[in-house]
Order: sequence, then structure tokens, then C-alpha cells
Amino acid sequence: MDQRGFVRKSIVRISFKWPNPDNKGKILTVVLPGTIVSIKDDGSCVVLADRTFFRRENCPFVVNLPTSEGYDAVPVAPSMQFFVRGFCVLVLQVQPNGYLQPVTFETGPVRREEEVYGFLFPQEDFFTPTMYCPGNVIGGESPLGNWVHDIPFHSFGRFGSPIFNQSGHLVGISYQNMDALSVKFLQLAVLSEAEISSVLGSVSYVLNGNPIPPEVPILPEGPVLSV
Repeated sequence: MDQRGFVRKSIVRISFKWPNPDNKGKILTVVLPGTIVSIKDDGSCVVLADRTFFRRENCPFVVNLPTSEGYDAVPVAPSMQFFVRGFCVLVLQVQPNGYLQPVTFETGPVRREEEVYGFLFPQEDFFTPTMYCPGNVIGGESPLGNWVHDIPFHSFGRFGSPIFNQSGHLVGISYQNMDALSVKFLQLAVLSEAEISSVLGSVSYVLNGNPIPPEVPILPEGPVLSV
């Protein structure tokens, strides 16, 4: 299976025009991923993205949806935008097309030295290729506290990048280019917030690859990272 192509169905591309203060205000294109966590039957799509550039002044952005051939050149405007913990939440109205799909959350434990994959937009351009790079969990406050990979950083490519296991299930999201926030943190501290839970559709969970009811997902034991 083309795992990169499979998980790309759940990743929107968010492109910012940022006046870089370190380069006399020269406009820099910053491309970050947004992770689709639910899609309702009416086409209401909820996306989690790193909040860093959404908080900056004079930094307009556009959102492009994945297609079977890449990313749609016509952007889609959010109908809602708000902040929850370390994330910006976007609500998009999309036409269900059989291609877009929300991620599936793996609630089972992530073990140290387990191979994981980060989905990146590594270049500073709208037409950047996506990159699905392998890495390994190396420890931290939670099993997914830190991870490393084999490619050099380009621009802000890892801000908010989703991290998947070998089955293509989400096990965490990078936070501001540093540690990765685990599924346990996302569920208990982000998705449970009243503002986001009011717009969420159904969320898919698995435990060690086996589907479980979304109402009472089974979570790994251990500390929850704070932001």
C-alpha cells in the first residue's frame, strides 16, 4: 500500500505569506500541514493545525484540500477558526468526494524505538512536494515525547506535522517543531474542549489496530503532556 498517498487524504495544505522580520520584512511562503480529525455528512470538516503563524500579524493564509492528483489549486475558506491549547482549529465546508478522509487515532501504547512516520511539507513554496519521512521514538515525558528522523529541516516543515505508525494510524502531532503530543493528550486536552467538541463529527479510534467505539476509547496509561 502507498502509505503516503493513504494518509495524504487526511492532510490539508496551509500556505502563509509571512513578512519575515529577520529579512527586512521580505515575504516568505510558509507551508504547514493541517490534520483532518472529523468530517460530518454535511461536509463540515474539522482540521487541527499548529497555531504559530495564525497568531502573527499580517500573515494571510489559504487552505488547499488534497485530491487524487495532489492538492486542489482552488483554496477553501474556513467557516470557523478558533484556538484550543497549542492548536488552531479550522472548520471547513467541503464537498464529500470519496477522497477526503479523517485520520484514525491509535490509542494503544507507542513504544520507544518504534518506527513512526512524519508527514511534512519541507520546502518554501506552494508547489512543494510532500514528504513522508521515517523516524524513531526516542523517549521523553510520554512514549511519544521525542522523535527523530533522517532528513534535514527545511523552513517550518515540522510545525504541526502528523505522525503515523506503520499501519497509517495517527499516534501524535508535532508541537512547534519540538516534542510530539500524544493521542492521549490530543483526546483528553484538545478534542474534549467544549468549543471543538461542539463542531466535531464522529472520530475514529483503534486500539492496537482494532476499531473501538468512539464513546469510550481505551487510552494508554502514563502522564499527559502539558502545553
